[in-house]
Amino acid sequence: MDIIEEEKQYGHVGKMRHIRISRKDTLVNDFKNSTIQGLVSLLLSLGAFLLMFFGIYRSYRMSGEGGYDVGLLMIGALLVAASSILFGILGIRNRKKIRHYMEKRGIVISVIVSLCLIALFIAGLGRSL
Repeated sequence: MDIIEEEKQYGHVGKMRHIRISRKDTLVNDFKNSTIQGLVSLLLSLGAFLLMFFGIYRSYRMSGEGGYDVGLLMIGALLVAASSILFGILGIRNRKKIRHYMEKRGIVISVIVSLCLIALFIAGLGRSL
C-alpha cells in the first residue's frame, strides 16, 4: 500500500486534529490494546513488588532476625516476578495486538524487582561469610 492509499483509508484522521484525548481515554486504550497475559503480567509484577516491600518491612521490624520467614517471602517474590516476566513475553508474542503497554510495564517492573532481590541476596551472603 502506498502513501496515497493510506491517506484515503485514514483520511478522517487529519480532520480530527483538534480533538483532545484525555488521560481516561488513554488508559481505556491501554486496556483494550493489551492482551490478557499482559494484564496478568502487570498484576503479578505489582504483587511481586508488594511482596518484596513487605519482606523488607518485616525484616526491619524484626531487626534482621526474620530468618526463614523473610527468606521464603523474598523467594516467593522472586518466583512471582519470574512468572510475570514469562507472562509478559507470552503477551508480546501475540501478533493480533499492535501496542503492548501492559506487557512492557509488567516486564520492566519484574526485572527491577528481580534485580533488587538478587542484590539483597548477594548482600546477605556477603554479611554471613
